[in-house]
Amino acid sequence: MAKILVSVPVLGRPSLSMIKTLYSAIHSCKEHDITIHFSENDSMISRVRNVHVSTFINDYEEYDYFMSIDSDLEIVNRFWNNNIFTKLLEHDKEFVGGLYALKREGPPIASSVPLDRDRSPKFNSGLKKMLWLSTGCWCLKRSAINKMIEAYPELIYDGDDNMVNKKIYGLYIPMLKNMDVGGKKIKKYLSEDWSFPVHPDTNVLCDNFLVKAIKNVEVGDTIISFEEYPSLQKRKLVKSVVKNKFFKKLPTIKIETEDGEEIITTKDHEWLIKRSWRKKSRGSAKDQRLQSPCKSIWAKTEELKIGDSIYKPFENINNEDLIFDRDYMTGYLSGVWDGDGWISKHKTWNSHNIGVGLTDDDILSRIEKLLREFNISFSRKDGVNIKSAGFKEGKHKQLNSIRILGSSNKDFLSIYNSDPKSLNYYKGYLSGIFDAEGHYDGATVDISQYENVSPEIYDTICSGLSYLELSFKKEKKRIRLTGCRNVHKFFMLTTPACKRKLHLAGQKKGLGSLLMPQNKVKISNISPVGENDDVICITTSSGTFVANGFASHNCSRWRDIGGEIFADTSIVLKHYGEKAFNLWNTEVVVKEASNEPITKPVNEPIIKPEITSIGPPLAGFDLNNFTLGEQ
Repeated sequence: MAKILVSVPVLGRPSLSMIKTLYSAIHSCKEHDITIHFSENDSMISRVRNVHVSTFINDYEEYDYFMSIDSDLEIVNRFWNNNIFTKLLEHDKEFVGGLYALKREGPPIASSVPLDRDRSPKFNSGLKKMLWLSTGCWCLKRSAINKMIEAYPELIYDGDDNMVNKKIYGLYIPMLKNMDVGGKKIKKYLSEDWSFPVHPDTNVLCDNFLVKAIKNVEVGDTIISFEEYPSLQKRKLVKSVVKNKFFKKLPTIKIETEDGEEIITTKDHEWLIKRSWRKKSRGSAKDQRLQSPCKSIWAKTEELKIGDSIYKPFENINNEDLIFDRDYMTGYLSGVWDGDGWISKHKTWNSHNIGVGLTDDDILSRIEKLLREFNISFSRKDGVNIKSAGFKEGKHKQLNSIRILGSSNKDFLSIYNSDPKSLNYYKGYLSGIFDAEGHYDGATVDISQYENVSPEIYDTICSGLSYLELSFKKEKKRIRLTGCRNVHKFFMLTTPACKRKLHLAGQKKGLGSLLMPQNKVKISNISPVGENDDVICITTSSGTFVANGFASHNCSRWRDIGGEIFADTSIVLKHYGEKAFNLWNTEVVVKEASNEPITKPVNEPIIKPEITSIGPPLAGFDLNNFTLGEQ
C-alpha cells in the first residue's frame, strides 16, 4: 500500500463534480492510503503549487507520491475496478499523469504536448511519452521531487504566512514563452521552466552577432535564437532574453563533428538533426511527420549516432574580445571616418578639423570607448545641425557629432593613416564602414560606396572582404553580400556596433533557409567526458538558441536531469463549467449488473452511482451543497 498526498489548489470554490468524483475515487481505492491537501483563495497558482509540494516534502515525510488534481476536472476513472490512483501507480513511473482537453471551440485537442506532437491521441492507447504535461493531473514519486530539489538548489526560498520558518521549493516557478503557431505570434505560459545545460566555455550567439562564452552571459542579455517549431516550413530567427542562469553538476558527453567542431553537453539535451527514417527510437515515419513539416527533427544527445547529420547554421567564431584588439580598433575608427567622418585642414593655421556625425548612439558610444583607449581627447555634441557639421541637406535633419580636440589631432591622424592591413584591421574597418554606410534588409548586406568617387575606399572594402574569404558582388554604387550564412559570417567576423541595422524582424528568409545540405555536418564521434562535471544552464524566453554554431533546444527541469514524463491515455478527465470540454468522446462507466468497465459514447445514457455517504469534510467547504442520493 502506497501513501498519496493529493494537492487540490482552488481559487474560490471547487467544482461540485470534481469533489464528488474525487471522493468517489478515493473511497473506491482500497489499495492505497490517500490524503487530500486543500488550499483556497490564493490567486497565484504557481505559489500555491510550490507551497503544496513543499508541504509534501516537509510535513508528509512518510508519503510516497505527490499528486495534483485541478479543481475544475471531473474524474471519470473513479471505481473500484477502474481507478485513477490505482492505474497511475501501477505504471511505477517517477512522473506520470493524465490528459485532458484544451478549453477551446472546435475539435478537441490535448492541453499537453506528446513527444510525437500528436495532440489528439487515441483513447486507451497506452502510455505516451510527453514533451509538456499540463499540471492539472500529475503523479510524482518522492524520488522525482527530491532529484529536482537537489539539481536546482537556487529555487529554494523562505516561506511566509503558514509556511514561515520553512523552506519552499520553487519547482513551479513559471515563465512566458514566445511561440509561432500557424504563422500567428503567441506568448505561452509554462508552469515548468526551460533550461539549457552545457559546458561553461560553450559559445552563445548574442543579438549583435557577438559570441560570448555561456559563463559570461548574464540575466537580461539578448541573444539570437530561432523558432522551436517551424511556421510555413521555416524556422525564423528571433531575439530571446536570458531569464535565469544557474550552475549544476551532471554527467557530460562530447559530440565531435567532421568539421573539427565539438560541444560538451548532457545526455537529454536535444539537437536539430536531419530527419532519419531508420531510427526506430525516434518513432515511426508517421510519428516523425507529425513532429515537423521540415526535413529536421529534435533528437536527444543519447539518441545520436556517429554519421548523423546535425544542423550547424552558424560558424563558431570566437569574437568576444575582438573589439579590444589594437588593430581592430584602428580599423574601426578608419572605417567609420571613411563613411561618415570628415578631416579638413585649416587654410591659415597648421591644424585640422576632425569629426564624425551619426544618429545611432551605440556607434558613437563605441567610438568614444576606442578614442579613450588611444588617449585621444574629444568632445561630443548632440543635435548638431547638418549644415554646421559640414554635410549637405539629406534624410536626417540633425546628427550627434564627435570632434577631435586640437591637442589630439596629430595622434588621431597617425592612427587614421596607419596601414597595418592585418586580419583584425580589416575586421574593424569593415565593421566601421558598415556602421556608417551599411544596410541590412534581413537577406543581403549593402555597403554604399561609389567606385568612381572614392576608389581607394572602395578597394579597401573589397580587399577586406577578400581577406576574410567572404563572397561579395561589386556594383558601381555599392558592394553587396548575399546568402544567409555568408551574411551572418560577415557580422560574426566584424561585430558592428549598430544594433538598429542588425534587426531580425525584417528577416526575409530566416533560419529555415539555413537548413540546407551545406549547412549540416556529420557527427564523427560521441564519447563520455565526466560523471559529475560543471555545466551551466540559462533560461531563455524562446526555448532555443545557438551553441557553438549548432541549433539546439532547451530541456525542462525534470527532463534535463534524465527524467521522462508519461501520460496514461486510459485516464479520462473532463472540464466542467459553462461548457464541458472533453478530449475523448467516451466515458468509462460501470455496468450496473456486473460492475465491468466498459466504454460508451457520450450521447448514450450514462449510469452513475449514487452518493450514499460522505467522507470527512474539506476545510472551508460547505457540505450543504451535497444531497444524499443525488446523481
